[in-house]
Amino acid sequence: MKAKWLPISAAVAIALSSASAFAADNSWEFHGYGRLGGQWNGDGASKMNTLGKPDYRTVTSMDENSNQVEIQAKKRTQVKGNVYGDFVTRAEYGNQNAGDVGYFVSSEGSLQSQRKDAQFELKEAYIEMGGFDFLGSDTKIWAGQRYLNRQQGLLSKEFWKQSSGVGAGVQVGTAGFAVVSADQASQIRNGDSFADANKNKTMTSFDAYYYGVQGGPLGGSFDFDLKYMKQANTNDKDGTVVNGNYITGAEDGIGGAITYNRNYYGFKGWSQTAVAYGQGMATNRGVNFGSWNGVFGKDSSALFVTSYGVAEITPKFQLGSEVTYWAPQHLSWGNDVDVTRLLVALQPSYKINDNLRAIFTGSYADEGVKDQAGAAQWGRKDTHTQFYALEAAVAFTVDSDYFGRPQIKPFVNWVSTSDKNAAGGIGIDNGDKSEMFYGVEAEVWF
Repeated sequence: MKAKWLPISAAVAIALSSASAFAADNSWEFHGYGRLGGQWNGDGASKMNTLGKPDYRTVTSMDENSNQVEIQAKKRTQVKGNVYGDFVTRAEYGNQNAGDVGYFVSSEGSLQSQRKDAQFELKEAYIEMGGFDFLGSDTKIWAGQRYLNRQQGLLSKEFWKQSSGVGAGVQVGTAGFAVVSADQASQIRNGDSFADANKNKTMTSFDAYYYGVQGGPLGGSFDFDLKYMKQANTNDKDGTVVNGNYITGAEDGIGGAITYNRNYYGFKGWSQTAVAYGQGMATNRGVNFGSWNGVFGKDSSALFVTSYGVAEITPKFQLGSEVTYWAPQHLSWGNDVDVTRLLVALQPSYKINDNLRAIFTGSYADEGVKDQAGAAQWGRKDTHTQFYALEAAVAFTVDSDYFGRPQIKPFVNWVSTSDKNAAGGIGIDNGDKSEMFYGVEAEVWF
């Protein structure tokens, strides 16, 4: 048996040695992110909670995870000429789903595995190739699982644009086309309890984009996105709940976005402003595609507007800001519901010295429903509910730039709502309308 495999082994060895003789690049890159730390309420109990941040209700340093770690590794292979291949992987521990309770874990490591979600998971794994003479030097192709073209708010940290799933694409310069598919989250999690579980409700997004278009006399640049989405094994439905699970909603949908990148509204700094619209499957901010798109009905639609950035007021004083408006209409979550969400957040920060920064954050949010029936469905007294948050923090950093990391940041915050019935929904305890929380956040990216 050994002799049978000797020629193959020898051939592989020869091929590898021959490749190394012409190798132009055979390198590895490692990148990562970590968010570590804890949060407590006034009673000293652990309180890992976002306080409504994913729904644009508050902006604080609060989060669901005491430990979130992300590692990305990229292996480049370039044998000869300009042709290269990148193998990219990204793995993550943490990043719980909203609604789960986060805990602090001691040295008994098996306790970490008791969580039903957010274990160590592979998030991205794809190959990208480029440099082909017959395709053009600025053309690249890719295939695999990835987060394509992600964008997130500065202070809300919500991803409003992405195509997250398995697929393939081609990009020429800054223009590209991709096909990305994802199965519906409810079906993956609930298996046989999901309606028509034997038929995969696979969703697919067909993406066309063109980025970095110069703004001419306006200055700055524009990014354009257009997505058509469809869903397999379904007819248009309204997203009705069956056995606690959303059945398949819209059969398809279309969404688009225009993003304007420039300085901070005419001042020193940077900003991004985007307008997006989507209908049917694309109701989730028009260009936010993943396993969540299947819950929107055929008559659903949404307008999404966001603008955020950082102003360089002085070398020591920076101001971060975000204004976001999201208005999903005709959501079939029980009754027909129209929702509006407005978030205004400011974050002034001051560089005390090279390793110390003072950070203050304040946010105001208004969440509205169309009529009193919608308010009653959510257990609210009024059609509009306001949310308030204030936070003070001191960041100890290696480099106290606004984005300087690593840092350790103790913080204290106060959150409140105008409707006592909405308080528990964002994590305020004991039936109160407001509460103080305390925490420390350690964060690094590299």
